[in-house]
Amino acid sequence: PFSFGQRMIRRSPDDTNTPELARHGKTTVGPEDDRRRRFLLRLLFHRINKYRFFGHFYITGMVFSSPLLTYVHVYDDATHAVAVALLYTHLSRRLYESYRVNQPGGSTVTLAGYFLGNLHYVFLPFVFLPIRSDDSDPQKQNPPAFWIGLTVVMNLASQCYQHIYHKKLADLRECKNGKKYSVPRGMLFDYVSCPHYLLEICIYM
Repeated sequence: PFSFGQRMIRRSPDDTNTPELARHGKTTVGPEDDRRRRFLLRLLFHRINKYRFFGHFYITGMVFSSPLLTYVHVYDDATHAVAVALLYTHLSRRLYESYRVNQPGGSTVTLAGYFLGNLHYVFLPFVFLPIRSDDSDPQKQNPPAFWIGLTVVMNLASQCYQHIYHKKLADLRECKNGKKYSVPRGMLFDYVSCPHYLLEICIYM
């Protein structure tokens, strides 16, 4: 079935019949629109050094988390205040690691990925906004203190171990500006290929 359509296109003496046969979507734009589209695509997919701009994600998250931390404190919502404080701790630690622990390399990210990453951290703090209910019983609104404490301990432990693994990966560079890693071994690396990502999941859980 495809060969028939291809023969139809090849038989066309000029472009007058090809729009109906082959031109769809992006191929229907004029030369000026096509130039603008190509320029936009080159801009969005222009690659920049990831390590130079990676810390911007966490700066964005901290800027948008600060008002939320004040909000939950004013409304005396202990559960959400603890959650936002843990988020702020995580963002602060990752910002420190981005500039003081991670070794620069040749990894790159597109401008589109850079803007989407910042957008993620713009909206992330809003996940922690408290939802008010009509139930006035505080025992039903907040979980028991035991579970809050257990969550805090698990979160901080995950953050500590993630920092250890980030430091271990950074130390595997052959030199300060090296571009090669040695194979990580020991601890959870013997059982999981990316324990720092596993701990990232545990942090957000």
